Amino acid sequence: MDRRKKKSRAAIFSAFLDLLKNKDFEKITINNIAEVADVSRGTVYLNFEDKYDLLDQLIEYYLKKLFLICKEVPVDDKAYFPKIIKKMFEYLDKNSDLYKSLFTEENFSKFRVLFEENLFQAFKTQAEANRRTAISDMSIHFLTTGITGTIVFWLKENKPNTPNGYATLLNNFLIDKKLLDSYIPNNSLSNF
Repeated sequence: MDRRKKKSRAAIFSAFLDLLKNKDFEKITINNIAEVADVSRGTVYLNFEDKYDLLDQLIEYYLKKLFLICKEVPVDDKAYFPKIIKKMFEYLDKNSDLYKSLFTEENFSKFRVLFEENLFQAFKTQAEANRRTAISDMSIHFLTTGITGTIVFWLKENKPNTPNGYATLLNNFLIDKKLLDSYIPNNSLSNF
């Protein structure tokens, strides 16, 4: 992709994100996007079929950027989970305004679903690479929805802890049985 096209796409993405913060998706027109991006309608249509395609490509683009982090850690690394969580929180911290919108706003519900699906697949691949066959799909699903919920909470609450602090807390909560036991008294679940 040439430099001019990249610049146009970046301007269109930025304009579209700005519009979505203040306007319902259904009320946004290609004219609105072109005007805010300071490009012609034709330029928008050269890059995207319509606003639905723009939304899909925007979600795909920012999801890929977030998941490039997973590729930085070898899948067979025994500390894969803590490293990925820490790297994700550091990246989200640097790009918090953007990802706060993507994770929390109704217009981007597809982003959250795709994030969970990708995170599920990353953890499943890691579990298989380390021959952890005892980890069920349900356990991985629980883990991914918990992480997603934690990210959403962290972003909505304007990052009440550092990325490293929150990653450590999440890692300890999910992995350290002692911490979990401090929240759930012994045998309290056996009454069910």
